Parts: sequence; C-alpha cells; structure tokens
Amino acid sequence: MWLGIGAICLLLLLQSNVEARKAKKKVSEKCKDAPDKSRQAICERMQAWTRQAKKTEHIRPKAKNVPAKRLLDGTVATEKDLGDCLSMRCVCEALTGISSSNCTYRSYQLQKSVRKEYRMMTDLDRARYHQALRKLKDNGMYDNYIMYHLVANDDGIGGAHNGPAFLPWHRETLKRLELSLRKIDPQVSLPYWDSTLDAPLPDLTSSVMFLDELAGPAQGLVNSGPFKGYADEPNATDGATRAHILRNTAGEFRAVYREDRVQLILSFPNVSQMLARSNSVGPNCPPNQYNCLEYEHGIVHNTVDEDMYDTNTSPRDPLFYMHHAFTDLIWEMWRQKWQTRDERATQWPPRPECSTTQHQLNWPMAPYSNLLNIDGISNDYMDYMITYAPRPTCNATTACGSRFLFCDLTKPAAPRCVSKIKLGGQCDTFTASDVCYGGVCVAGKCATGAA
Repeated sequence: MWLGIGAICLLLLLQSNVEARKAKKKVSEKCKDAPDKSRQAICERMQAWTRQAKKTEHIRPKAKNVPAKRLLDGTVATEKDLGDCLSMRCVCEALTGISSSNCTYRSYQLQKSVRKEYRMMTDLDRARYHQALRKLKDNGMYDNYIMYHLVANDDGIGGAHNGPAFLPWHRETLKRLELSLRKIDPQVSLPYWDSTLDAPLPDLTSSVMFLDELAGPAQGLVNSGPFKGYADEPNATDGATRAHILRNTAGEFRAVYREDRVQLILSFPNVSQMLARSNSVGPNCPPNQYNCLEYEHGIVHNTVDEDMYDTNTSPRDPLFYMHHAFTDLIWEMWRQKWQTRDERATQWPPRPECSTTQHQLNWPMAPYSNLLNIDGISNDYMDYMITYAPRPTCNATTACGSRFLFCDLTKPAAPRCVSKIKLGGQCDTFTASDVCYGGVCVAGKCATGAA
C-alpha cells in the first residue's frame, strides 16, 4: 500500500521542505521571466517537483481495478471502498449495505454535498464541520490525506502538481476527504474559502476569517480556534514535533485570489490554458504559463506561508482544503462556461511531451490506484456527488447574507461582498458603516462600540 512508507515519507518531508525554503532565495534561469517574486517561488518549487518526477516517470504505478466503463448512474463496477465512490448508490452501499441511490444514514437522507463559502455557513453547519474534522484528525484519517499529498508529489509517482492533472487530482482528493467527513456526519459538506472576499482589505491578518470563531490565528502557531492541534508532525527544519500548524500572512507575500485575476482565468477559452502544462519540460514547448490557475492558487499558499507554503505540510492546515475547494469551483465555473458536457469528460491538453508522464491522460492517478487521470475530469463528480452554493453577492438593497461580510458600495456600479475587519484592524478605506466585526470604525481603526 502507498502509505507503508512512513520513514521514506518523513525523509522526503524534511528534505523537500528545506529545498522549498531555499526556493524563496534563489531564481534559476527557468524562472527568471516570472512576473513577480511569488510566481518565481512557485516556479522554483515546480523545478524541484519536476526533478523528482523525472526520476520515476518511467515507472508506471500499478493500477488495480481501473474501470473499463461507468454505469449510467455514475457507479463504477469495481467500486468497493467509500473513497472510490462517484455516485450516491455507491455511497449508500458503502455506508449502509443498501444497493440504492436513495438511502438513510444516521437518520439523514443521503444526498449530494452542498459546498458553501465558509462564512456563509450557518453556525450549526460550521460547528458540525469543525466537529467532524476534529474527529477525522483524532482517528488518524486526516493524517492519511497529508500522506496522499506527499506521495503524489515528492515521491514522484503522481500528478498532484506541475501540469494538467493538478486540478483533477485535487478534485478527487477533496471528494475523498468530504466522504470521510460525511461518514462521521452525513450532514457535513466541505466549505470553500473565497479569498477574493479578503483581497480588498489593507491587511489580510485583520480579516474575520482569522478569528478563533472561524479559521483561527493568521500569525504564528494556530494554538486557538477550531484548528488548534492539527500539526503533530515533524518540523520542516529539524524534525521536532510540534502540536500546532503555523501561518505567517504578514510575511513576504501578501496576495490572495483577486476578482480580476479570477475573471481573467475564466476568460481563457482553451483547455490548454486551464489544465495547463504549468511547467513545460520538453524542447520547443511553450513557456511557463504564469497566469494559469495552478500558479494563481499557489500565490495563496505563499501568502498563508509556513505550513501552507510547503507542499508536504500544507495539507496539515484545514485552510488547504477550503482553498482548494474554491480553486475547484473556479475550474468548474470555467468548465460550464467553455465546454460542452462531452468535452468536459474528454478534453485534455495536447503535447504530452511538454509535461512529465505523470500528467498523461491515461496515467494512474496515484496513490488512488483504481483511477486514471482522465477519471478526474468525469461529469460524475458534479452529477452525483457535489454542488457548489453561489458565491456571496450584494447590491444597494440586498446584503451579503452573512454577519462576517459587508457590502462594499465604494464603487456603486460594482458592489461587492468583502470580509469584515477584526477589532484593531484598519477600516478607513471603506465607506460602509458595518465594516467592523463587533465594533465601529473610529479614527481609521475598528474599535468596540455600537454603530
């Protein structure tokens, strides 16, 4: 089994994290044309991943139970485990033993998940999510997903990064994590973190996203809030174990997803621009696609920094999964805009020689050895498993629908929802009266008091 490599994984973890940190300092010839330092750092990490992938790209992982075809309802004939499911019938059979797409589990009628923006969840739904995630951490399953990411990336056997398989691989991983959560509580869905809501703030650390009520501290050890105690893995530099994940949103990089960048990505008409060969490796291949979604998502990893910066520790932080859920939503918005139903399930970028073999259409999606990369673009995910709730919007008469968000009418023709600001944060760049969470804007800072 892929996870029977604990010592090797630990060694890879320590070595690759040191290399990733060095990538902040140096710029290779391959990355000198990157438009900014954040993309340069991402490019350097990609060079390291490519070197590792090339060591093993001639070794095809053993793929067992690769489905020859899917049934009309999305069931794969060989599905046996919950994580492999791509239909409610499969989920029902895995959880209840009932071979039906209509079943009850723990007194709840099983149905597709509904992924909402984290701040748009009801307090009850958010609490259920926090509780289920904590149980997943306590029973050891959460740490398995850290290892899946490690094995697929720095062990060089999978296409988790660096090319067209990036988005499909993470879609499958999110689905599996969500099913693990729903086994604990079937009413739980994985939320997404729409960081465009935080982008207009002068300082990301002042966003309510980083209240203990929500994702916990933006700086230093996350030793409070619902995600405290989520590390208990070796430190990136000396191997010492620490209990809490680390963040540094006031570090060298300060950008998250911006709405104009999201719209730019959504304007790309070609599958080669979305499932991009983000790090071209062959002769006469196109240059690095610094505007592609994989690069844009990496900027957020850089900004949260510390554990989120390094690919082998980033899955420790629950922000990882919420961030990738939003990345997945952007991809799905693009699919619905530019592709027919048949194209969504079949289109793959040409010129396979421009990525390592792990990004070929029919390469096994390691470590999920019953799947190929092409399975990650199946319509089954959205047909049978997942629904995304709309992103929050507002106008002069309709609020955003969350006490954590306010409607910014600074530009009346372009109203937008923005994350509220914590007490002590800078607020004088906005005209709204409800910009501060639990207070008012006084002399440019959020302070306690009634509006």
